[in-house]
Amino acid sequence: MLCRLDEAEAQYRATLAGLQEAGWYSQVVDTLAGLGGLLMRRGRMSDAETILKQSDDGARKLGNEQLRVVPLINLANVYCHSGRPAAAIRARCDASSRNRSAAWHTASASSLTTTPPSPTTSGKAACCDTIGAVPVAIASTAGMPNVS
Repeated sequence: MLCRLDEAEAQYRATLAGLQEAGWYSQVVDTLAGLGGLLMRRGRMSDAETILKQSDDGARKLGNEQLRVVPLINLANVYCHSGRPAAAIRARCDASSRNRSAAWHTASASSLTTTPPSPTTSGKAACCDTIGAVPVAIASTAGMPNVS
């Protein structure tokens, strides 16, 4: 399958503008999280980090802890791929503490391993193995397709 990431990014940004104009703030947060994940997949880590922090800040301002989960998980991945394992683990634990499902806590606890990396594994690779290297994809409530 051919991914048309330029088109997906343009659609996210157009959707975001419309949602902001309409004042649909929870959907803005959701769309920012999706855009941040897309930027991460495109290798634009600095842009992704900025957008994901905006998403997390928006969810915090709305008082919606559950909405913070996706941006925090994707921030953990950005930190991991940017060589910041401590920040990655903090973001992942922060996400885990906000998700109320028992299945999430079980899966999240098992993904944060204390097993040391092998001598042939770089710190960045070990972090990504521990945190998970795949961005969390969401299907936006604004009708954006899941682009993976």
